[in-house]
Amino acid sequence: MQGPNVILRLRYYRASDAELDRSKEKNRLKINNRKYYSSNMKDGSDYLNYIEDGIKVGTGFDYLDYMNSHEHATGVFNKNGLMNENDKSEVRKLLRKTKSCIWDMVISFSEMFGKDKVKTYQDAYEIVKNNLPLILKENGIDEDNVVWFAGLHKNTDNRHIHISFFELEPRCRRANKKGELFHQGKFRHISLENFKVAVEEYMSDNKYFFESYR
Repeated sequence: MQGPNVILRLRYYRASDAELDRSKEKNRLKINNRKYYSSNMKDGSDYLNYIEDGIKVGTGFDYLDYMNSHEHATGVFNKNGLMNENDKSEVRKLLRKTKSCIWDMVISFSEMFGKDKVKTYQDAYEIVKNNLPLILKENGIDEDNVVWFAGLHKNTDNRHIHISFFELEPRCRRANKKGELFHQGKFRHISLENFKVAVEEYMSDNKYFFESYR
């Protein structure tokens, strides 16, 4: 039996993770992850660079294992297309000060499905631009209040898209709490399943090929 063509992994890192007690071993990875994803590492490494270049950044990130990086990564893009240096600088400024969760999403494709349908950054761009709003909406997040960036990696047999996103302002309401809050991070399981189906259906439609190759 053929397995799924689209596999999804989603993690999130809260602002409070960076304030944990570093003396406790179990907290160290959470602290480093938050700093890494929010561009606050002392060595200057961050997730944006990894998405763009596929660089190897050390321990703690088990899926970051690239060599000859430019053969595997196709550049970093956002909702407007490929990002320039000014775009990346502005995103890093926002990341360093945000109190939002920072989400890390990976969309991975079965070998032949990915090689057939995800050849260039434009293909990945169309997938993210047209489908990310769906999962945001299902989890009560306004897409207009979200900054995202992404990149296609081809270092393995299974091509995959890395996506990072965060909220600009707190807009969620919680029972018995005053004011608005940032989203707490966890997405509904059914929304993750719906998203995988939506991505595969979108990629199998003729409209996708028109958008990708026009």
